[in-house]
Amino acid sequence: MLTETSYVSTGQYLFVKDKQFDENKLVCVSTLSGGSDEVYPLYKMLAAGMRQPLLANYYFFEYNIDNQIGYQSNLIDWSSVNTTMSYNLSTNEEWYGDEQLIETYFNNLLTRRLFER
Repeated sequence: MLTETSYVSTGQYLFVKDKQFDENKLVCVSTLSGGSDEVYPLYKMLAAGMRQPLLANYYFFEYNIDNQIGYQSNLIDWSSVNTTMSYNLSTNEEWYGDEQLIETYFNNLLTRRLFER
């Protein structure tokens, strides 16, 4: 986890977890407004669409691009061992039938929400 004195660089990706809501996002570090600083402390970072002060509202983590698993930006990595659905799902029954993919994911989501708090 990054702290306010951790240094970030322009173009670096950070994994951001909202402290108040159960939301995560991937953020690209931009240059400081009016400057060309390429490396600066995290506490100086500005991010559009995020609540200020950033460090009071979010946890920041370094994002390791070489260690991607699952999916990102709605793209599924079919070769990942963490992908739990089959590439060959094709019928409505396989997607929407009793105890099939959609129902299984919905039940997992409900269970996770019930027991995480």
